[in-house]
Amino acid sequence: MKIWCKSAGLCLIITFILCMFLQSFSVVKADNTGFKLSNDKIGKIDELIQKQMDKSKIQGLSLVIVSGDKAVYKKCYGYAEIETKKPVTEDTLFELGSTSKAFTALGIYKLEDKGLINLDDSVSKYIPWLKLNYKGKSADLTLNHFLHHTSGVSFLTLEDIKPSTAENALEQTVRTLQEIELDTPPGKQFQYATINYDVLGLVIEKVTGKSFEDYMQDEVLLPCGLNNTFTTRNQAVESRMAAGYKVSLMRPVKYNAPVFLGNIPAGYFITNINDVQRWLSLHLGSIKLPSIDYKLMEKSHEIDTSVEPHDIGVLYDKGERYGAGWERAEGRNGFFHGGANPNYSSYMFIRPDQGMGIGMLCNFGSDTIQILGKNLVDIIDGNGEPSLYMDVAVIGDKNGTILTIILAIVDILIIISMITKIRRYRLKISKSPVKKPIGLIIASLLLIILGYMLYILPRVICGGFSWNFVLVCGGLGLPLGTLSIFLTGLLTYINYCIKLFYPGKRIHTSYIQK
Repeated sequence: MKIWCKSAGLCLIITFILCMFLQSFSVVKADNTGFKLSNDKIGKIDELIQKQMDKSKIQGLSLVIVSGDKAVYKKCYGYAEIETKKPVTEDTLFELGSTSKAFTALGIYKLEDKGLINLDDSVSKYIPWLKLNYKGKSADLTLNHFLHHTSGVSFLTLEDIKPSTAENALEQTVRTLQEIELDTPPGKQFQYATINYDVLGLVIEKVTGKSFEDYMQDEVLLPCGLNNTFTTRNQAVESRMAAGYKVSLMRPVKYNAPVFLGNIPAGYFITNINDVQRWLSLHLGSIKLPSIDYKLMEKSHEIDTSVEPHDIGVLYDKGERYGAGWERAEGRNGFFHGGANPNYSSYMFIRPDQGMGIGMLCNFGSDTIQILGKNLVDIIDGNGEPSLYMDVAVIGDKNGTILTIILAIVDILIIISMITKIRRYRLKISKSPVKKPIGLIIASLLLIILGYMLYILPRVICGGFSWNFVLVCGGLGLPLGTLSIFLTGLLTYINYCIKLFYPGKRIHTSYIQK
């Protein structure tokens, strides 16, 4: 009996030691493969964010950096509402912008996984009335074309998406594509067009018989445990929403942007930094759920290699390719996507092989966050000290505001000059009013040309968009500066006409005294 007890005790001791050894082995393994963030890099990240917020006049921002299913750094900066000094917290809600597309893509892949759709099917199978043309002939577009932005639909269709709160706003948005001419043949070239994902959202509605919002809530958001992520403001807790801002006349102003219910699948999901942390961990495979097959998330990371990579503009890295709501670039190990609405923006980055992710939310409509996100990745990777970025919209607003002030002074001087001439000269209409018809014609033509050039100015400097787009997404500086240029030209024209039509003689001082 004693021998048995001693043997049993020895076995327990050996088992305990073995368990401790295995446990410490698994911890060491997790530490070796997990992502670590040094205090030095945290300091650089914090400093860069605060400097960039100050330079770009960003008012509120939430940041999370994850390692697996844990946050190695999470911090909230600034104000959710400047006027009341309400700080940004982990519960503060923000609109996402185009990082919403990853959610819609997962919804599409769930339908495919259930056999309800085939991504190689023509979109007309699900939306029979949707017809698009290329060079005057009907084009055959598949769901994959919309998913990977190879549909040939123009980037400028963003401007065709109108504000709407109607129940059928999504269908109204997609109907703006009816019979349009594609820029390129389907499947031949990448061209980012946000409305592509609105088409996918409508496909979800047609296939499921549910509203897009209900489907995403039931099949994606709740199964993922994203209890603070919503598709509309009606679902969100309004008191937790950060107020949106944009820079206007060189200062941040609170801005209630128009409501675009027809663009929810592409850019209007709402969430907070806690749910962003969970969303990143899900895509890293660090959180596994029975209700969501991780393979579907991995599938959304698969980049489309059927077309040439794209690398246009400061927002793009060299050799970028698109997956499904995620992008990848040559030389940058990881997947990412940025988002920008008129008064909110976001950025997400994941590196599955390292178990690392970055998420940022901001209550300022700007491309700055996307550049800032890439700069944070560079700090983490030890790629030198990134420089601060100045958003073109902020620059345009600043230049327009300064120009408005300068031209206002010029206009006042012109008006004073005109009044002085009227008072000091006896103006009498010329018997031959058009002594210089050529001069009048040239002056009139110059004014018309000036007006037309100013009218098309945003088409030239804003990538082809109109003044309506500038007014929705930008500040007042650029429009006022442009209006000031035309006003100065108009006053100069009037001053010239006064000289031309009223060549009166100067009134002598003695005459004035009498």
